[in-house]
Order: sequence, then C-alpha cells, then structure tokens
Amino acid sequence: MTPAELKALIDKFVRYNATEHQRELDWYRQQPTLRRAVELAATGRDEDGTMYSHQRRLGDDVFAAAKPVLMGLLKEFRACRSFDELYDVIWNATRGVWRFGPLATYDTALRIGANLGLSPSAVYLHCGSLDGARNLRLPQFRRRVSKEHLPAALRKLTPDEVETFLCRFKDCLSPLI
Repeated sequence: MTPAELKALIDKFVRYNATEHQRELDWYRQQPTLRRAVELAATGRDEDGTMYSHQRRLGDDVFAAAKPVLMGLLKEFRACRSFDELYDVIWNATRGVWRFGPLATYDTALRIGANLGLSPSAVYLHCGSLDGARNLRLPQFRRRVSKEHLPAALRKLTPDEVETFLCRFKDCLSPLI
C-alpha cells in the first residue's frame, strides 16, 4: 500500500464514518449525569435503542451481567484522570463477566470517557483494529500504539478515530511501501 492509497482510505473514512463516530460520543457527552451515561453505556445500545455492531456479538446477557458491576463504579469513574485509568478500572472490575473482553471494555470506556471528558491518548488495539494494525505492520506495544508510531497520514486522526479506521478498513490495509 502506498502512502497515497492510505491517505485516500483515510479521506474516505473522514467523509463517511468520522461524523457518525463523533455523533455517538457527543450523545454520551450530553447525558445529564455520569450515572445516566454509565446506564446507557452498560446496555451496548445507541440513542435509538439499537445494539452497537460491536456489541451484537456479545448480546444482552453479557451486558446485563456487566451493568451492575459498572453501576457500582461511579465513584471510581469520577476519580479517573485519564482514559487509560478509566479503561483499567473497567477492565479489572469486569474480568469476571464472561465474554466482556477488551473490545467491550474499550467501547464502554470510550462512551463513559466522553461524558467525563476523557479520551484515549494512544490507539487501543483489539479485534478488528488489531488486525488492521497487523496488516499495516504497525508496532504493537501492549496492544496500545502511541501516535508517534503511526504513519503520518494517520496522525491527523484522533486515537479513537484511528482505532475505528483500523477496524473498518482492516481488509483493505497492507504494509506501506
């Protein structure tokens, strides 16, 4: 893949997907309380009540099991000062929830983090985004990649946008030449 081909894919992503991604996060930012944002994030559903595509694989039972755990963490969430810290709180608390893995943890942290004003400073790699990073041959440090290790064209996106881009375009990506 040439840098020009990567740029063309990024431009396509920005045109067709970035607005949708920001609208989702804006919905969580606009929730009147952290409690309400967590209640919504714990369902895996969007503002129309439709389960997010990432969460459909898990289903309602997994989210029903995770919800009381997440609702019990409001004090811990308020104390978080970074997205990494928020992610780690959710990861550690939900380890006992069957099938609530790295992707569900990330998506939940991203939505709750939007309400708290916390966003990732690095690109989190899991499932599809990990496949995309492997296809581009990006370095994978603890499954988080800092922006300085990204190709220049990707550095123009926010880390959460890069995660979404890598996932959505994973099958189109190959090492840069």
